[in-house]
Amino acid sequence: MALNRWAGACGALVLWAACATGGTQSPQQEPPPIPDRLQRECLDERKSEACKALTHDCGAGMQGEPCCDLQVRDMNPDIREWAVACASQAAVLRLAREDKSAAVRASAVRYLADPKRLAEIAFSDNSWLVRLEAVGRISDQAVLAKVARADPDAAIREEAISRLSDRAVLRRIAEDTHEESENVRAAAMDRLSDQAVVAHIAMNDPNESVRRLALARLSDQRVIAQIARADPSEMVRGWAVEKLTDQDALAEVARKDANPNRRSHAVSKLTDQGVLAEVARTDRDRQVRSAATARVTSQETLGAIARSDAEWSVRQAAVRRLTDATVLAQIASEDADSGVRKAAEKRLAEVSLRRPPQ
Repeated sequence: MALNRWAGACGALVLWAACATGGTQSPQQEPPPIPDRLQRECLDERKSEACKALTHDCGAGMQGEPCCDLQVRDMNPDIREWAVACASQAAVLRLAREDKSAAVRASAVRYLADPKRLAEIAFSDNSWLVRLEAVGRISDQAVLAKVARADPDAAIREEAISRLSDRAVLRRIAEDTHEESENVRAAAMDRLSDQAVVAHIAMNDPNESVRRLALARLSDQRVIAQIARADPSEMVRGWAVEKLTDQDALAEVARKDANPNRRSHAVSKLTDQGVLAEVARTDRDRQVRSAATARVTSQETLGAIARSDAEWSVRQAAVRRLTDATVLAQIASEDADSGVRKAAEKRLAEVSLRRPPQ
């Protein structure tokens, strides 16, 4: 046979020509394009004549499916992988079950039409590549649920979950504290539309990373605020503050949270001038007071802070927002810190330039 005289890249191109002349595969299952590597090898100058000589079918009167069924037995895995594109289902099934090459088995699975056989392969093949290909072609919810709970490879469990629609199964996976892959549980959460389930996980799961993943999928500001107040993890509480938009909840964090970084972050998202002025005057941490001062607009409040705060950095933050020339002049001449005095002089010059001429 011609292909056996050239069992290599050229043979794969010949097979393409043979498949193109017939076959019974579904028109939706077109053979993949010829890999660049095979084209380069076959079109090499030293092989071009051989390629031309081999551009005929497998033998007299043999085209399409019979030709492809013959090629699935070729010793070259490249040719076997190509042959499945136009081979009979019997030949495809044999390759999917028995071929030594995982790449060939995966290619065969891609063209296998029998749901029962696909399920068998999804459960039994020792190659994750083949199982992944099989799972990607399965729609049976019971089979997908079993794969999602039992496959040893997390990527395949995720693939099964991405095809699941059974909410009860998805919830069990999302809440399964014995599931070792956080990404698998996150994939299940992504498929759930029930915020109550995600909230339960975000507030109660023993795994900090899973709580964070659940938090990222929450939209209920009341639950997020509760997490920001009460989660046992400093990092999760910080992530919760990052997601907060509710002004009352942010005000509570800015006033009461034990962590100055979270208070500062809450301050950066506050718009309530009353709360900002309160925090700017009374917070025990100078960085939090500075952050609040930088958002205060009241000139009276800023003047009071600029004159009286014990920390030079807070006074300087207030000076930079002042527009009252009288107050600025007083600070420029009287403040105990040279840096604050210079900041007041600079700000006074800026304010004077902006004033219209008398």
